[in-house]
Amino acid sequence: MPFLEQGMVDLIVRGQAASLVLALAAVFVIVYLLLGRSRDSALCLVPIALTILVNFGMMGWAGIPFDIVTALVSSIAVGIGIDYGIHVYSRFRQGMGQGMSPEAAMHATIANTGRAIMTNALAVTAGFAVLLLSVFPPLRHFGGLVAVTMIISSIGSLTILPALLLAVRRKAVSGGVWGADHAESTG
Repeated sequence: MPFLEQGMVDLIVRGQAASLVLALAAVFVIVYLLLGRSRDSALCLVPIALTILVNFGMMGWAGIPFDIVTALVSSIAVGIGIDYGIHVYSRFRQGMGQGMSPEAAMHATIANTGRAIMTNALAVTAGFAVLLLSVFPPLRHFGGLVAVTMIISSIGSLTILPALLLAVRRKAVSGGVWGADHAESTG
């Protein structure tokens, strides 16, 4: 039995690693088709990658076994996390298109879209946190991990992604790449 269990765990780990890489690549392509910029598509994936790392780190720290149920959490993180990132990026780009400075566009993004993202994340977190009351340990683990993942993903999309977007814009301005476009749109 122990050999069978270890073989199953090995298959799950390899399968999950492969599916995560495939999912992130597919999400990158879809976001690239939506946004049209590979750099910005990659920036939208950063909060997701952080969320997945925190998820697996927390599992190791808490002694939660990696099994079929807990393996699903990272897939949920990719699916919902990219949604948060696209909302932030789209609203930021909309503000920039209206002639706002990068800082003003990000302030408007956080004030409007940020509130919606946090409301959604808290609602999803509360829904999955109910599973913490389950007597079945895999369901408790799943509910707790998804709840934490939603919070980490939303916070990452509202802190790390905006910081990265602003840093990229500042670098482009100092390098003259974005500055000429900005001068024309605000001049």
